[in-house]
Amino acid sequence: MSHINVTINGRQYRMACEEGQEARLLKLAESFESRIGSLRGKFGEIGDARLTVMAALTVCDELLDATARIRTLEEELTALRDVRFTQWIADGQGNASVSEHAVTVGDGNSPPGFTYRAAGGMEAIVIGSTRWIRLPGNLGWEKQEGATTVLPSDWDEEYTGATGFTILGEETIDGERCRLLAFVAPELTNPRRTVAWYLWWVGEQTGYVRKEAMSSRLHYMLNTFSDFNVPIKLAPPGEAATPVASGTPVT
Repeated sequence: MSHINVTINGRQYRMACEEGQEARLLKLAESFESRIGSLRGKFGEIGDARLTVMAALTVCDELLDATARIRTLEEELTALRDVRFTQWIADGQGNASVSEHAVTVGDGNSPPGFTYRAAGGMEAIVIGSTRWIRLPGNLGWEKQEGATTVLPSDWDEEYTGATGFTILGEETIDGERCRLLAFVAPELTNPRRTVAWYLWWVGEQTGYVRKEAMSSRLHYMLNTFSDFNVPIKLAPPGEAATPVASGTPVT
């Protein structure tokens, strides 16, 4: 356990925190101090205690808004029928990969499925329970049965019990202004899940999660989403007029 001194409303307080969290605690104190200063400039000297309480209520209000927004975004994310995303993953030990994905829940005429293509690596097409795989340097596709597709409706499982919602700022992605929302998904024992920290870039116009960053123990990931609900039609590799031999779905 570490101890640091923070300044709140002009007064110093000695606070305890976990090892490695000193800088974060200092930033939190600076942010809270800034809020008090802003309220003082707006309302004048109305008393230190009242200013502190008003600043605390402001933080709580923003936290409740962020929490509600995260829940809404989870619902929107899991309601997606078609989406594409590029994924970067690394293990913190010098190993990393980039891959392209396209997922569809299908419709009345076609089952759910997805395509996967790793940069310089394996390619896969899954339609219903059938999967075709092509390994690097192999010109042929191997057909397998028993495949499953993890659909957007199941993606919210990795956010179960999320807490610590925080609005960090704004950034523009592909011309759309996005708000940055951070939160943490705690460790679970059943099902087993390691604690993970998330950051979402949420489009102010579309409401979609345009980008997602995740950091966990020896697991780092960045997903960039696009083509929300743009219909994706999949076909086995090699079919006429279906250029899916490269792993790219027909749209």
